[in-house]
This record gives sequence, structure tokens and C-alpha cells, in this order.
Amino acid sequence: MSSTASDTPGVTPQSQIITSGRGSRTGGSLAGHSVRSRRKHTPYMKSATSRRLAGVKPQDDQEEPPDFEGLLKKTWRLYKMTPMYNFSYDNRTLRRHSAVLSAFVEAESLKGAVVSEGEVAGKAVISVYRGLRTNESDSEAIQILVKSKPSTGQGEAKVAVTAVLFGAGVNEDIQRRLPSSFTWLPLMMVKGPVGITSSVQSWLQSNFDCHITPMEFTSTDLSWMVAMWAGVETDIGHKPVELLYRVPQVEGLSSITYTINAGDCKALWDSVHTEERDEFTVEEVEVFTKALESHFYAHFNIFLGHMHLSRAGTGIGLVSMDGKVKLFQNDHVLRMLSHFTQLATEQLDLR
Repeated sequence: MSSTASDTPGVTPQSQIITSGRGSRTGGSLAGHSVRSRRKHTPYMKSATSRRLAGVKPQDDQEEPPDFEGLLKKTWRLYKMTPMYNFSYDNRTLRRHSAVLSAFVEAESLKGAVVSEGEVAGKAVISVYRGLRTNESDSEAIQILVKSKPSTGQGEAKVAVTAVLFGAGVNEDIQRRLPSSFTWLPLMMVKGPVGITSSVQSWLQSNFDCHITPMEFTSTDLSWMVAMWAGVETDIGHKPVELLYRVPQVEGLSSITYTINAGDCKALWDSVHTEERDEFTVEEVEVFTKALESHFYAHFNIFLGHMHLSRAGTGIGLVSMDGKVKLFQNDHVLRMLSHFTQLATEQLDLR
């Protein structure tokens, strides 16, 4: 494999256009295409000039690595949270909070907060989620489960809402400045019906004087994630990198899906990033992204830089602009959640 200052490495990812009802076409090699982009806008990450790339290890002492199976291969919606006031990890207090939340969501479901047809929200359980810390200053993660039960009172209860409040990797300077009465878990990930999810969030906000808002990502955020994670080794096989672009104001064409062979994308990543460094820089993101765009333009005469990257998938996860994510790999859960936490912290801007 060879590369020059102006050329991308001789790798051969396959690009694919999927249009609204127009089938697909496949492009050829990346070899020989310039990485000089025709991009005239898209300011790559004005605030951050580099991101930490090294893997994240759990802080909790365990002989076996933590099992995050319950978090994998599910669609989660991300939210950002301001610090909670007077939250306690004491087991007795958590049980009391669970009982109060149970009564609250059951009352809300009877008033119309939808779980599913013929069911009402029942017991809620608030507990510590072990294994989601990366250093001693991290707050323990919290899991909230809300179960539903048939409105007839017969039949088994099942989990309707799962929420995980996560705070690994929060800026230590900000943590130190917080009064001891505040607990900060900036990232909330939720799976469940909107109605009961909103009830849980309302209860948290009213009881702990915090504010919860949906997280959204920009195309720039997604470009960083692709550039950082395309080179991560996984045990998932040869899952390709897949990028979905929204096409603005073109009749008959609503989106373009760009699929790149995982091995070829890794080869491009290796040519861009210096292996010795554990950070990925804004310059590397630009070079990596422009190389992919230049290859696509050479084959299809379509410049992706004029479109919005709305979803990005790699071997370790899938992320969309609307804050929905899927985690694929147990070994990389902390890597992804720590990055989302960093973005949540930046969006909240509590510096």
C-alpha cells in the first residue's frame, strides 16, 4: 500500500448509492484519488482540536470484564442531564425513591401516559449499574427499570422502560467544582415508550432539581465518530462502515448510503493516523473524510460535502443525528459512552 501527500492509499472500499427507488450502483478503488476536498463549508469541530482515542477500561476491580449484554444491540435514545441535587446512593434511599417513582408512573399511566395497549406502568426499581466507571472520580452509573402489567391485573409484569444514567469520563475539574450535594451523570440513555419515559424524566427533574433534554448530533460530530472508530479492531467480522447522507431539495432522491468495506476503511485509517498517539486530531478527521468524499465524487460525480451526514455505522456501533444509538461490542461500550458523555458535557457547557 502506498500513499503521497496528495493521494489516498491504494485501498479498495466499495461505495454504494441507495436512492429513493432508483436502485444502487457500486464504485471502485480509492487508489489515486486526491484527498483535496472541494468542501467550501462544514467547519470541523470548532471547540475540539483532538479527541482521546485510546480504549477505556472499567475502574471497578473485577476478575472478569463487565458484561454489558443488556446494553447491546438495542436502540437507545440519548439525553443530557444537568447535575442532580441531593441524590443519594444509599440503598435504603434508593428503595424509597423506587417506591415513590412506582406510585408516580402508575398514576401517570392511569391518566394516559402510554405503555402499550391494555397495560399500565407498575413497579419501578432504581439501582446502581456496576462496571460503568473509568476512574475513582466517576460517579456510579444508575439504572432505572419501570415494569408494566396488564390493566386487568392478571399476567406477568415485564420491563417497559430501561434508563441508564452515566457519568464516566466527566471533566475532573468540573467535578471538583461541584458542591458535594450535587451528583452529575450527564448522559441518560433510555429505551421504552415515549409517554412513560417522559414521566420518568419529569419525576427526576422535580425530585432532584435537574434538567433533561434530548441529545442531538451534528454532521461534524458523526464525522469525528467515523474517523475515530473506523480503525478500531472488533470481533464482529467484516461489518462495513455505512454512512447515510440526507439529500437536500432533490426530487426523487432523498438519501445516499455510502458503504465501505471494513478492511479497506481500516487501511485508510492506518495511513492517516500515527499509531503511537492516543489522540485523533481535527486534521486527521479532515483528511480521512475528504479521502472518502473524493473517492465517491470520482465515481458518481456527487459531492457528499454538500449534504448532511445523518447516520454513521462502524463495527462498534451505530449513531444517528437524532440521538439514537446502538452499541454492538461489549469491549467498546465504555469507549462509546464516554465519548457521548464528553459531547453531553460540551453541549451543556457547565465550564
